[in-house]
Amino acid sequence: MAANNAAYDFSRFETAEAPKAAPAAAKQPQLRVVTNRRPVAKTNPLPKVGVVLLLVVMIVMVIYSQVMLSELSSQISAAEARLTALESESTRLSAQLTTAGSSQVLEEYATTKLGLSKMESNQITYVNMHEQDRSQITAKGQEKTGAEMISGTAGEIMEYLKLK
Repeated sequence: MAANNAAYDFSRFETAEAPKAAPAAAKQPQLRVVTNRRPVAKTNPLPKVGVVLLLVVMIVMVIYSQVMLSELSSQISAAEARLTALESESTRLSAQLTTAGSSQVLEEYATTKLGLSKMESNQITYVNMHEQDRSQITAKGQEKTGAEMISGTAGEIMEYLKLK
């Protein structure tokens, strides 16, 4: 028990007659060379840069396609709004045409703008068609020469064939 106690350690009182061994902490570490060990290979950054560049290009393409999609959607919305407006205008014009073509509107236009009035019974003339219809030539025309008749007939044929 006395050997473990620092109070009974007489070696502390010894004079410096015998040099003591250097403490273990002061010793230089020894290097050891290991043979046949592979050196760490340097990695090539080109594949990593290529992958990153490919990802950036893909992201840009997705963003571009979304922008184009939103622009086309806005154009479609504008075209649909214009179509709706044109359809409503077409309906309005059709209704206006229907009312403009009615007999009351035409009669009112004829009386107010044109100054016309309705026909009275004394203005009506009846034609009797019981006799046989006939036509009369009142003036005798000049007789045509042979050349005039041929050219007239040729002109009628060309007109019939739509060559003239």
